[in-house]
Amino acid sequence: MEFITSRGYKLPGSFEQMEQGVWVNMWTRKLWPYLDLNINDTLYWYETISSCVVWKTAVVEVERFSYDNKDKAFRKLKDKFGPFDENHPYFLKAPRFGYCLAYAIKPLERLSLPKPNELKFPRLGWLRINSDICQDWLRLQYM
Repeated sequence: MEFITSRGYKLPGSFEQMEQGVWVNMWTRKLWPYLDLNINDTLYWYETISSCVVWKTAVVEVERFSYDNKDKAFRKLKDKFGPFDENHPYFLKAPRFGYCLAYAIKPLERLSLPKPNELKFPRLGWLRINSDICQDWLRLQYM
């Protein structure tokens, strides 16, 4: 599958920085795409600051788990993926307990694709690439 995920902060600019560590989504309930993101999926990264898709990546590892507190989540992430920044603003604001979708990625291509005005992101910040708008948007890269 192919997805676009949105981030409200500046994403790393180099292939090396983008590939380091683990990416997480943490929710109080199992929200989409908790069960749907899998190894070998293509994940495009939308950066709200630039209003552009800035990366095309491949998912290389996925871990899903529930957590009772963030200390346990931190330890699990560190054990599974290695170094993890427990002071990252997203992790600090994440729910105290709930469900974690963690994944490692391999950057494939650096992009700069401005978001079409008519495209609205869902509040959760994930889009499945199945709409004509998304497909047309991403096809711009290869024209």
